[in-house]
Amino acid sequence: MQAPTHILAGSVIQELCKTRRFPLLTYFLTAVFGFFSHGLLDKLAITTYHPPRADFSDAFWISYHVGVLLATIVAVYVYGARYGWGIIFAVLPDVDWILIHGQRLTGISLPFYQTPHIHNFLNAFFDTVAAPLSALPDYRHYPWAGIFEIALIALFILLLHRLQRRRRNIHFR
Repeated sequence: MQAPTHILAGSVIQELCKTRRFPLLTYFLTAVFGFFSHGLLDKLAITTYHPPRADFSDAFWISYHVGVLLATIVAVYVYGARYGWGIIFAVLPDVDWILIHGQRLTGISLPFYQTPHIHNFLNAFFDTVAAPLSALPDYRHYPWAGIFEIALIALFILLLHRLQRRRRNIHFR
């Protein structure tokens, strides 16, 4: 999945895990569920527009990723201050790609970090505990499949606003 989806997932998770009585539990659960949400969403990403290679000659690919970049900036701006902890852990596995692609861009070599270790761990975990996800159809190369991720983003936004409104209406905390 793209960054806005992970950002919103981390925000929803932090809101769901929030407890005033046990704030350390909030942080712990948010970190664990945020981290593992990344692996789950990445397993679902096979059903969304997510070509494995950049294609700067494709106008749709470029416009889609400009939209992703703008949505990422907006999501961090809107939710970053309130849900930063959840966002950090939901996006944390993408440190893999920063380290791997960063090596190519800078010419610095980290021999111990040539493969995406965090993603490989999450893939192995979900291959074990949620094997049916491996049977999902592969729509990564079809631009129309971007609608699935847009729908998921809309669902996360709706859910987050519902959770926030529910918490405001609870008078006995």
